Amino acid sequence: MGSVSVILKITTAGMFTDYPIPNQYPSVAGLTLGADGNLWFLESQGGAPVTTGARDVNQSIVAEVSPSGRFSEYPLATSFMTPSAMTTGPDCNLWIADVGTNDVVRISNGTANRYQIPTPNSDPTAIVSGADGNLWLAESDAGRIARVTTSGNITEFPTPDGSEPWGIASGPDGNLWVSASQRMLPGGPGEVFKMTTSGAFTSYPIPSAKRLASQELLRDPRPGMITPGPDGNLWFIALNNLDRITTSGVITQFLIPPLANDTGSSLGSIVSGPADSISYIGESTSSAREQPMVGSLT
Repeated sequence: MGSVSVILKITTAGMFTDYPIPNQYPSVAGLTLGADGNLWFLESQGGAPVTTGARDVNQSIVAEVSPSGRFSEYPLATSFMTPSAMTTGPDCNLWIADVGTNDVVRISNGTANRYQIPTPNSDPTAIVSGADGNLWLAESDAGRIARVTTSGNITEFPTPDGSEPWGIASGPDGNLWVSASQRMLPGGPGEVFKMTTSGAFTSYPIPSAKRLASQELLRDPRPGMITPGPDGNLWFIALNNLDRITTSGVITQFLIPPLANDTGSSLGSIVSGPADSISYIGESTSSAREQPMVGSLT
């Protein structure tokens, strides 16, 4: 089956509208709410790779979509191995975590500036602007959280017990909130950390995920991305759950229903969207197709 990239708009009444992305690319990653009120995300080209030096990389595009579903796409003057996350920085530039090259990348007026992460093969999976005016990065394989200044200086902080961070968000309380899995419990439900900008951690275990009937035999995956919501709480994803955690550490779970003929969605990036909604990118597998999609839950 082919892969179709679309924007999926979901109303509070449960009505779905598809907006096909103008150019079809197999990889859709990163999701951030821009200062203009539009959602921004990354697309990676399929087909023949572009060769840069001794390694092959895929050209990437930064794209935006308005609340009405209007798209604009901007080819980058650089290429990325595997861009995984993007955020708007305190300097109003776009900042990208690049898993394949182990870099943090700043995009300013179409020009890319790369900053090498000190720990090799760190697997940077998420990036966010902190309340302290710095960027903060989750390094999954390294088991570290990194602080990145807007000039590109990087400082790393080990997570408790070497837990694998996956998502990171700046909370309404001024702290960083990190979704993570425990190395000692592979396939376990994971945890959420509250982290101060000085590097102190507090852990909150995540309950076992709610399931569809077709998912009863699936183990709990590590939690996915996390974002501050318009309600003053943090929201994160695990399996096809959207979970809410208060700044005092109370977790509530919400099961996302599948589309018709689907066996369930595996959710990826998540962000507070326009009109007090939670927006996410996921892959929905059905008997008809596999589609990367962007959706909203209000």
